[in-house]
Amino acid sequence: MKRVFVGLSRKGDGTYETAVNPDLMYLDTCVWIEMFNTYRTKKEKIIEEMARAVGNSEFRLLVSIINFFELIRPKGDVSGNFIPAHFSALDYVLQTSLLDPFFVTEQEVVRFLEDGKEEVRILDSSNGALNSIIEAFEERNKGNTEWFQRIRKQWDEHNERDRLANVNADLYELSGVIAYSSFAESMRARDDILSGSSEVTKAKRLDLMKRKMAYKGRKDIPPEDEEILKHIRYRLDDHLAKKYGEAQWSMVASNLGVVFPGSNKIARGIIKSARLTITKARERMPGLYWQGKIHYYNYYHGPQSGGGQLGDRNHAVYIPYCDYFGTSDPRLVKALKTEFESIYTKDMLHLFRITKQ
Repeated sequence: MKRVFVGLSRKGDGTYETAVNPDLMYLDTCVWIEMFNTYRTKKEKIIEEMARAVGNSEFRLLVSIINFFELIRPKGDVSGNFIPAHFSALDYVLQTSLLDPFFVTEQEVVRFLEDGKEEVRILDSSNGALNSIIEAFEERNKGNTEWFQRIRKQWDEHNERDRLANVNADLYELSGVIAYSSFAESMRARDDILSGSSEVTKAKRLDLMKRKMAYKGRKDIPPEDEEILKHIRYRLDDHLAKKYGEAQWSMVASNLGVVFPGSNKIARGIIKSARLTITKARERMPGLYWQGKIHYYNYYHGPQSGGGQLGDRNHAVYIPYCDYFGTSDPRLVKALKTEFESIYTKDMLHLFRITKQ
């Protein structure tokens, strides 16, 4: 499929230029911060070194809302990254906003279950990520740190819920006790985690951490493909249950022969999910595949704690949709090296070629 981008010219003269099938590059937030610090302290532009490694300076930098959230520091001056001295490190680099990771993976789920042929759309026509960064610049200039604190609080609450979900999964693996009597009950518990107040979420996590401490040893490490498929099948089941109703989904899941209006569509989705192979998952739902893979490396090859790696899993969704992906996270690097070539390194930073020449 031909990809055509129209945007403001690099010349800065208000004119527009058209790019056909340009190289697309995604950098996780730790790379952004490394680029900022290197430019601030040494006036070196790492992005230009990457362009030389790619062999093309006409690439587009893909920007997600996750980049924006993670650039707001959790401590000290939360607006510290939004200053001209930092963003000059990206002067004259064309940038394009991406849709929220969940919308990308949900499109993959619908496309798979409904046998859709259309391509998954990842560009954000409203430029949400870039507009958030522009707004952050303006609020920084006004000295409005309350705005940053409010945005940071939202991201911290997302992470707290993610940590709670991780500890809950840890406790199940270590104890072997199934906490929920049905898939529908587990979904409702997950919704409670996602919608509960930050105070309640934190209290639940601390309670589960105390219970987890009663168990010794480390989690057993299951096969990678098995865990990735489990991750994807959960999303497929979640979509079906939300679309047709939890009770209806549970009825069909327990008896594929049951008949009521719409039951055949639910049964078809359940069968497709059960027959899903890792090869088909990587082909049809690449964003979910990489999200599951990065979750596996973080969860089983990380510190094995309830720390949460929400950012990593969100960055991972964009891996199959770009030509080059850069990260400084050691577990992301380890996972990417199993399938892609690193074409540029600088200390911990690795830039991977995602598409084949």
